[in-house]
Amino acid sequence: MALAGAAPPPASVAANELDDAEDDYDYYKAEFERTQAVTPNALRGQIRRFIAKTGITVGEFQTIISVGAGPYNRFMNNRYKEKWSAMQNTAYYPAAYFFFREKKLGKRSVANTQAKSMVAGRASKPPLPDLSGVDPDEVDDRIFLKPTEVRKGLQQVQYKYACTDAQLARACGAPNANAIGRFMNAGGEFVGKDQDMYPLGARFLEKLRVFHQRPKSKKRKAIESDPRPRRGNQPFLGIDLTQKLWVRGDRKYVVGKDECNRTVLKEA
Repeated sequence: MALAGAAPPPASVAANELDDAEDDYDYYKAEFERTQAVTPNALRGQIRRFIAKTGITVGEFQTIISVGAGPYNRFMNNRYKEKWSAMQNTAYYPAAYFFFREKKLGKRSVANTQAKSMVAGRASKPPLPDLSGVDPDEVDDRIFLKPTEVRKGLQQVQYKYACTDAQLARACGAPNANAIGRFMNAGGEFVGKDQDMYPLGARFLEKLRVFHQRPKSKKRKAIESDPRPRRGNQPFLGIDLTQKLWVRGDRKYVVGKDECNRTVLKEA
């Protein structure tokens, strides 16, 4: 299966014209289509080594190859009965072509240009603060954020501070960057609630709030004062619509939001 691509220029073409042609991201695709396909496992190794060598984040790499977090995470987690099935993942082809193009570009590769700029740009951001001095008695062990809110909070941390996924994972107490990736790539209000990264991320954000001496939000205060019954000591954060619910059969209900923006059932 051949894709449209520019033919290699004649030898007489000026060097600067060749550089301009190579700036077209699709320039090498015709040649790439004629090469032997790289195995998914080998490609995963290339990706991990590239990220470790350049210091860019997983999110930055996804941006470079124009692949969303969902397909990328499925590919990297290698959840396939047959290893070659991973080639059908939409992250495989862009990543494979990216590394083929990197080898062709040499000194003009992304690793030597764009990636360095990304890392240099993060150098202007402050590092993650040291939270070891936060008084444990000031940190509430209860969780007041839904998984989707924890993901949003961690994204804001990565935007504000110079940190890789691995550095953020260590700050949260997670074993490795993969724990961050699996949690961050989940979607939905409560998806990821059973992952260890959920309480770790929530408590990290709470410690960060205490560290910066930020007051509790109105929503947080309202949830704390909610008198309704709770499971254990955990505040009510809303119902999870992906789970089965027990309701009275003689009544009709509609899904809505309460004053704290929690998903609830209301009588119709």
